[in-house]
Amino acid sequence: PAGAGKLTKRGFFDRLDKNPMPGQAPEAERRSSMNRERGTRDMTAGSPAGHLLAFSLHLLAGSFLQQLYNMVDSWVVGRYVGDGALAAVGVGFPVLTMFSSLFIGLSSGGTVVIAQFFGAGKMDRVRDAVDTIYAAFLTSIVPLTALALLAVGPILRLLQVEEAAYGEAYLYLMVVCAGLAGSIGYNLNAGILGGLGNSRST
Repeated sequence: PAGAGKLTKRGFFDRLDKNPMPGQAPEAERRSSMNRERGTRDMTAGSPAGHLLAFSLHLLAGSFLQQLYNMVDSWVVGRYVGDGALAAVGVGFPVLTMFSSLFIGLSSGGTVVIAQFFGAGKMDRVRDAVDTIYAAFLTSIVPLTALALLAVGPILRLLQVEEAAYGEAYLYLMVVCAGLAGSIGYNLNAGILGGLGNSRST
């Protein structure tokens, strides 16, 4: 039939990947080698179940360590500081959970966008997405921190914190809110790495 002897450009590269020239590795192998060197994971090749299992195990370990940190924090405060400080940590926990959920949601949005571009091999769009995330972080972190600091008092009054624990709870939340840049930065970086298939570094 007409055109049977023609070889399309895509067909040529597909054949080249399957039968590489001497000393030339297939494209999939080259990408896999580059991903290993960068610590990323190409989930578009190989077993989906294996990729998801390996990816989720690191996330599970990270979540466990974070919960362990909260338990140790409460134990140390209750044992060496006092009951008032322990009550302050307990009061501040739901407030911190609210902030953390917001930051995790924002980082998950970045993860989805970066993962789509990375899976499609559009590294220039990946760089644009990362630049956008960092630009948004740098322009919004100061107003967010100021807003959180101003909201500490109203939040504690809304929670109807007792006077015995109010002072230490207020101080605890003020310190935590002043360091929101670190918490937000960590979650954003974890989202970026997650989008690149690297859950081990988070």
